[in-house]
Amino acid sequence: MLTKHEAAYHWSGFRHPRTDFHRFSDLPRPFRASQRTRFIYTPCALPPVAGNCQPLILERERFMEVDIPGELKKFSDVSPGTFFQVIASKEFGFCIELSGQRAAIMFSQGGRHRLQTGGLPRDVICYPHAVLRAEGFEFLSEGEYGSGSIMKAEAGSFIRVVDGSLDNFRTIDLVSGKVVPLGEDAPFVLYSAWKVGIVRDAELFPIFEWPGKKS
Repeated sequence: MLTKHEAAYHWSGFRHPRTDFHRFSDLPRPFRASQRTRFIYTPCALPPVAGNCQPLILERERFMEVDIPGELKKFSDVSPGTFFQVIASKEFGFCIELSGQRAAIMFSQGGRHRLQTGGLPRDVICYPHAVLRAEGFEFLSEGEYGSGSIMKAEAGSFIRVVDGSLDNFRTIDLVSGKVVPLGEDAPFVLYSAWKVGIVRDAELFPIFEWPGKKS
Protein backbone atom coordinates (compact mmCIF):
# COMPACT_ATOMS: atom_id res chain seq x y z
CA MET A 1 0.00 0.00 0.00
CA LEU A 2 1.26 3.48 -0.81
CA THR A 3 2.48 5.59 2.08
CA LYS A 4 1.28 9.10 2.71
CA HIS A 5 4.24 10.27 0.61
CA GLU A 6 2.75 8.19 -2.21
CA ALA A 7 6.19 7.01 -3.17
CA ALA A 8 6.35 8.90 -6.42
CA TYR A 9 8.43 12.04 -6.19
CA HIS A 10 10.29 13.34 -9.20
CA TRP A 11 13.95 13.19 -8.23
CA SER A 12 15.72 16.29 -9.57
CA GLY A 13 18.47 15.61 -12.08
CA PHE A 14 17.66 11.93 -12.53
CA ARG A 15 15.66 10.35 -15.31
CA HIS A 16 15.32 6.62 -15.72
CA PRO A 17 15.29 5.73 -19.43
CA ARG A 18 11.98 3.88 -19.24
CA THR A 19 10.34 5.28 -16.14
CA ASP A 20 8.70 8.56 -15.18
CA PHE A 21 8.34 9.54 -11.54
CA HIS A 22 5.27 11.45 -10.41
CA ARG A 23 2.99 11.72 -7.46
CA PHE A 24 0.25 9.16 -8.03
CA SER A 25 -2.35 11.80 -7.14
CA ASP A 26 -0.94 14.10 -9.85
CA LEU A 27 -1.42 11.60 -12.65
CA PRO A 28 -4.27 12.47 -15.06
CA ARG A 29 -7.40 10.56 -14.16
CA PRO A 30 -7.72 8.69 -17.49
CA PHE A 31 -4.07 7.67 -17.14
CA ARG A 32 -4.66 6.35 -13.64
CA ALA A 33 -7.74 4.43 -14.72
CA SER A 34 -6.29 3.11 -17.97
CA GLN A 35 -6.19 -0.64 -18.35
CA ARG A 36 -3.11 -0.15 -20.50
CA THR A 37 -1.10 1.14 -17.54
CA ARG A 38 0.31 -1.04 -14.79
CA PHE A 39 1.55 0.49 -11.58
CA ILE A 40 4.29 -1.39 -9.73
CA TYR A 41 5.38 -0.26 -6.27
CA THR A 42 8.64 -2.01 -5.73
CA PRO A 43 12.10 -1.40 -4.21
CA CYS A 44 14.87 -0.77 -6.72
CA ALA A 45 18.44 0.41 -6.77
CA LEU A 46 17.68 4.07 -7.46
CA PRO A 47 18.61 7.17 -5.44
CA PRO A 48 16.39 7.64 -2.37
CA VAL A 49 13.52 10.08 -2.66
CA ALA A 50 11.81 12.35 -0.15
CA GLY A 51 10.65 10.56 2.95
CA ASN A 52 12.86 7.53 2.20
CA CYS A 53 9.97 5.91 0.39
CA GLN A 54 10.48 3.72 -2.61
CA PRO A 55 9.84 5.04 -6.14
CA LEU A 56 6.71 4.17 -8.03
CA ILE A 57 7.60 2.59 -11.34
CA LEU A 58 5.06 2.97 -14.10
CA GLU A 59 5.11 0.31 -16.75
CA ARG A 60 3.01 1.02 -19.83
CA GLU A 61 1.86 -2.06 -21.71
CA ARG A 62 0.70 -1.73 -25.28
CA PHE A 63 -2.49 -3.44 -26.43
CA MET A 64 -4.43 -3.23 -29.65
CA GLU A 65 -7.08 -0.53 -29.50
CA VAL A 66 -10.47 -1.51 -30.90
CA ASP A 67 -12.48 1.36 -32.34
CA ILE A 68 -15.76 0.16 -33.82
CA PRO A 69 -18.56 2.75 -34.01
CA GLY A 70 -21.89 1.90 -32.48
CA GLU A 71 -23.19 0.22 -29.35
CA LEU A 72 -25.28 -2.94 -29.29
CA LYS A 73 -28.41 -2.46 -27.17
CA LYS A 74 -31.98 -3.53 -26.70
CA PHE A 75 -34.24 -0.96 -28.28
CA SER A 76 -35.96 -0.52 -24.91
CA ASP A 77 -32.64 0.81 -23.55
CA VAL A 78 -31.97 3.29 -26.36
CA SER A 79 -32.34 6.96 -25.43
CA PRO A 80 -34.73 9.14 -27.47
CA GLY A 81 -32.80 11.25 -29.95
CA THR A 82 -30.48 8.38 -30.93
CA PHE A 83 -29.93 7.14 -34.46
CA PHE A 84 -29.85 3.34 -34.77
CA GLN A 85 -29.85 0.38 -37.14
CA VAL A 86 -31.94 -2.75 -36.65
CA ILE A 87 -29.70 -5.81 -36.55
CA ALA A 88 -32.27 -8.21 -38.04
CA SER A 89 -33.49 -6.08 -40.97
CA LYS A 90 -30.55 -3.62 -41.26
CA GLU A 91 -33.14 -0.86 -41.48
CA PHE A 92 -32.21 2.53 -40.02
CA GLY A 93 -34.29 4.55 -37.59
CA PHE A 94 -34.46 7.37 -35.11
CA CYS A 95 -35.59 6.68 -31.54
CA ILE A 96 -38.25 9.08 -30.27
CA GLU A 97 -40.51 9.54 -27.29
CA LEU A 98 -44.24 9.56 -27.99
CA SER A 99 -46.80 9.94 -25.18
CA GLY A 100 -44.18 8.88 -22.65
CA GLN A 101 -43.29 5.70 -24.57
CA ARG A 102 -40.47 4.85 -26.93
CA ALA A 103 -41.30 4.80 -30.61
CA ALA A 104 -39.30 5.11 -33.81
CA ILE A 105 -39.13 6.90 -37.12
CA MET A 106 -38.01 4.28 -39.63
CA PHE A 107 -36.33 5.06 -42.94
CA SER A 108 -36.60 2.81 -45.98
CA GLN A 109 -33.81 3.30 -48.50
CA GLY A 110 -35.27 4.87 -51.60
CA GLY A 111 -38.70 5.09 -50.00
CA ARG A 112 -40.60 6.95 -47.33
CA HIS A 113 -40.09 7.39 -43.63
CA ARG A 114 -42.77 6.20 -41.26
CA LEU A 115 -43.78 6.35 -37.61
CA GLN A 116 -43.61 3.01 -35.84
CA THR A 117 -45.22 2.61 -32.44
CA GLY A 118 -45.88 -1.14 -32.42
CA GLY A 119 -43.77 -4.09 -33.46
CA LEU A 120 -40.65 -2.21 -32.45
CA PRO A 121 -37.24 -3.81 -33.04
CA ARG A 122 -35.52 -5.73 -30.28
CA ASP A 123 -31.77 -5.64 -30.94
CA VAL A 124 -30.16 -2.59 -32.50
CA ILE A 125 -26.82 -0.91 -33.05
CA CYS A 126 -27.15 2.66 -31.85
CA TYR A 127 -24.92 5.62 -32.65
CA PRO A 128 -25.16 8.09 -29.73
CA HIS A 129 -22.36 10.28 -31.11
CA ALA A 130 -23.55 10.38 -34.71
CA VAL A 131 -23.77 13.67 -36.59
CA LEU A 132 -26.55 14.61 -39.02
CA ARG A 133 -25.61 17.00 -41.82
CA ALA A 134 -27.59 18.48 -44.65
CA GLU A 135 -26.27 17.56 -48.09
CA GLY A 136 -25.20 20.92 -49.39
CA PHE A 137 -26.62 24.36 -48.69
CA GLU A 138 -29.58 24.32 -51.06
CA PHE A 139 -32.87 24.36 -49.20
CA LEU A 140 -36.54 24.04 -50.11
CA SER A 141 -39.55 26.11 -49.18
CA GLU A 142 -42.52 24.69 -47.27
CA GLY A 143 -44.45 23.97 -50.47
CA GLU A 144 -41.61 21.78 -51.77
CA TYR A 145 -41.66 19.39 -48.83
CA GLY A 146 -40.08 16.01 -49.57
CA SER A 147 -40.51 12.84 -47.55
CA GLY A 148 -38.02 12.76 -44.70
CA SER A 149 -36.92 16.37 -45.10
CA ILE A 150 -35.10 18.00 -42.22
CA MET A 151 -36.65 21.24 -40.97
CA LYS A 152 -34.40 24.07 -39.84
CA ALA A 153 -36.21 26.65 -37.70
CA GLU A 154 -35.20 29.28 -35.19
CA ALA A 155 -35.96 26.87 -32.34
CA GLY A 156 -33.78 24.05 -33.70
CA SER A 157 -33.81 21.18 -36.19
CA PHE A 158 -36.80 18.90 -36.62
CA ILE A 159 -38.36 16.17 -38.71
CA ARG A 160 -42.04 15.63 -39.35
CA VAL A 161 -43.74 12.27 -39.66
CA VAL A 162 -47.35 11.34 -40.41
CA ASP A 163 -49.27 9.80 -37.51
CA GLY A 164 -52.26 7.89 -38.82
CA SER A 165 -53.51 10.26 -41.51
CA LEU A 166 -52.04 12.89 -43.78
CA ASP A 167 -53.76 15.60 -41.77
CA ASN A 168 -52.15 14.45 -38.54
CA PHE A 169 -48.38 14.70 -38.22
CA ARG A 170 -45.81 14.93 -35.46
CA THR A 171 -42.91 17.37 -35.30
CA ILE A 172 -39.91 15.73 -33.63
CA ASP A 173 -36.88 17.53 -32.20
CA LEU A 174 -33.79 15.83 -33.66
CA VAL A 175 -31.73 16.41 -30.51
CA SER A 176 -34.15 15.30 -27.78
CA GLY A 177 -36.28 12.93 -29.84
CA LYS A 178 -39.42 14.45 -28.33
CA VAL A 179 -42.55 15.87 -29.91
CA VAL A 180 -42.48 19.65 -29.89
CA PRO A 181 -45.03 22.27 -30.86
CA LEU A 182 -43.95 24.38 -33.80
CA GLY A 183 -46.24 27.30 -34.50
CA GLU A 184 -47.87 27.47 -37.91
CA ASP A 185 -46.39 30.91 -38.43
CA ALA A 186 -42.85 29.83 -37.45
CA PRO A 187 -40.50 30.29 -40.42
CA PHE A 188 -38.42 27.32 -41.49
CA VAL A 189 -36.54 25.87 -44.45
CA LEU A 190 -36.24 22.26 -45.58
CA TYR A 191 -33.31 20.07 -46.54
CA SER A 192 -34.47 17.05 -48.51
CA ALA A 193 -31.07 15.35 -48.71
CA TRP A 194 -28.99 14.60 -45.63
CA LYS A 195 -26.69 12.03 -44.13
CA VAL A 196 -25.76 10.65 -40.74
CA GLY A 197 -22.21 9.69 -39.94
CA ILE A 198 -19.34 9.51 -37.47
CA VAL A 199 -16.70 12.25 -37.38
CA ARG A 200 -13.11 10.99 -37.49
CA ASP A 201 -10.17 13.38 -37.85
CA ALA A 202 -12.55 16.21 -38.77
CA GLU A 203 -14.06 14.12 -41.60
CA LEU A 204 -17.61 12.75 -41.66
CA PHE A 205 -17.83 9.06 -42.51
CA PRO A 206 -21.43 8.36 -43.54
CA ILE A 207 -23.48 5.61 -41.92
CA PHE A 208 -26.72 6.41 -43.69
CA GLU A 209 -27.79 8.77 -46.48
CA TRP A 210 -31.31 9.92 -47.14
CA PRO A 211 -31.99 10.32 -50.87
CA GLY A 212 -34.55 13.12 -50.41
CA LYS A 213 -37.11 11.81 -52.88
CA LYS A 214 -40.14 13.99 -53.29
CA SER A 215 -43.36 12.62 -51.86
